[in-house]
Amino acid sequence: MTVANYISIGALLVSCIMAFVNIKNGKATNKRADDAEDEQRAQRAREEQAKDTQVMLTLNNIEKQLNKIDGTIDTVKQDTRDNHDKLLIALESQKSMHKRIDEHEQRINDLEQALRK
Repeated sequence: MTVANYISIGALLVSCIMAFVNIKNGKATNKRADDAEDEQRAQRAREEQAKDTQVMLTLNNIEKQLNKIDGTIDTVKQDTRDNHDKLLIALESQKSMHKRIDEHEQRINDLEQALRK
C-alpha cells in the first residue's frame, strides 16, 4: 500500500466519523426540537385548561345567582299572594264596617226623627 492509499483510508475514516457525529447531532437537535414542541403543547394545554376552569367557575357563579334570583322571585310571588289575600280580607272588613256604619246612621236618623215628633 502506498501513502496515498493510507491517506485515502484515513480520509474515509474521518468522513465516516464526521457522518456519525452529524447524524448523532441531528438526532439530538430533533429531540430538543420535539421536546420544545411538546413543552409548548403542554403549556397551551395548561392555559386552555385554566381558561376552561375560569369559564366553569363563572358559569357556576351565574347558576348560583340565578338560583338566588329564582328563590327571591318565588318569595315575592308568595308575598304578593299573601298581600292579595290580606287586601281581600281588608276590603271585606271595610264593606262590613260600612254596612254597620250605615245601620248605625239609619238608627240614629230613626231616633232623631222619633225625638222630633
